Amino acid sequence: MFHQFHKTLSGIDGRIGSMSTEEIQRKFEDIPLEIFGKLMIERPQEYPNLMKWLPPMPSVKVQESWTGNSGNELMRQSVSFIRIALSKFNEIACVPPDKARVLDFGCGWGRLIRLLYKYFPVENIYGVDPWTKSIDLCREARLYGNIFLSDYLPVKLPVPGDAMFDFIIAFSVFSHLSERAAGMALDLLCRSLKPGGVLVLTIRPREYWAFIHDQTPFFRSIDLDRKLSDHDDKGFAFFPHVREKVDGDITYGEASMSLEYLVKKCPGLRLSGIEWSGTDPMQIIVILSRI
Repeated sequence: MFHQFHKTLSGIDGRIGSMSTEEIQRKFEDIPLEIFGKLMIERPQEYPNLMKWLPPMPSVKVQESWTGNSGNELMRQSVSFIRIALSKFNEIACVPPDKARVLDFGCGWGRLIRLLYKYFPVENIYGVDPWTKSIDLCREARLYGNIFLSDYLPVKLPVPGDAMFDFIIAFSVFSHLSERAAGMALDLLCRSLKPGGVLVLTIRPREYWAFIHDQTPFFRSIDLDRKLSDHDDKGFAFFPHVREKVDGDITYGEASMSLEYLVKKCPGLRLSGIEWSGTDPMQIIVILSRI
């Protein structure tokens, strides 16, 4: 897998101690995203200095309990989303990646942030998440970038100074938020997107309810007809997990959202595309932009 790029990787490994972070990142321009991701999963020992620079992944248990996947399978899913999101950013945005300010909203333990290192300066990368455990894992891995704890019902972003971004991603965030939390988060992200900026997020389709009802014993208690009716009538359906309430609201669970509902919640943005990744058929990738 790595032999075709061995000369480049060896060169980076041999000089990494004398290069700045910016210089190291530039060296990855000729390394495909898939290979960049595999480096973090397989961590080949012939590049010991490079492995010290690349943040380690969390345990397989953490990966699987948070996403249902781990290792190469999870990396394929992550690479697929980043490739689609980046292609749309390059197509629409007013600034190149090396000048862009990027936010991963709901960053978790930073699986997508790790891939962003190939394209964006680490000082321009921001990640926020409302779960303390997420932030702890990011810090334990010594993740590069700016990582902050956010609110479950967000009114503003917990970032210092300018809270405006050229590129915002939110993978599998709005597929889990209550209607109140989703509305507040969408309002916040719309207000945080610069003119010419791009927002890429995922939502669950109507078919998701039948999928989890049939595939997952835990969700057999769901009133399937009610969820389908909610989605059809309101454009939004939600099944709360057993969680502590935040200001009277259980903010986390399973959610579906229609495209029409999403667009109405983002009046200042333009729908700039819809994509689908074969690695996760129950996530619709929606691209929004500010003119």
